[in-house]
Amino acid sequence: MAHRTILLKDDRFSDEEFAELGAPDLVYIRPVIDKNGQKTFSVHAADGTKLANLPSFSEAVLAARSNELSPVSVH
Repeated sequence: MAHRTILLKDDRFSDEEFAELGAPDLVYIRPVIDKNGQKTFSVHAADGTKLANLPSFSEAVLAARSNELSPVSVH
């Protein structure tokens, strides 16, 4: 069973330094409501840059993994 370390932001790191801890392979996926009121899933780089918006969580995960990125979900 794989274990993942979760880091919490604190004052020892600037926002940029904290974002680089998981970069460049870590992306996060979060649900969003699009302009038509539909729930979609947004894929972001560790620094917050939006990379993609997909219609389902599974498609967002597949897109990330297809690009050799490690996805995590954000609620």
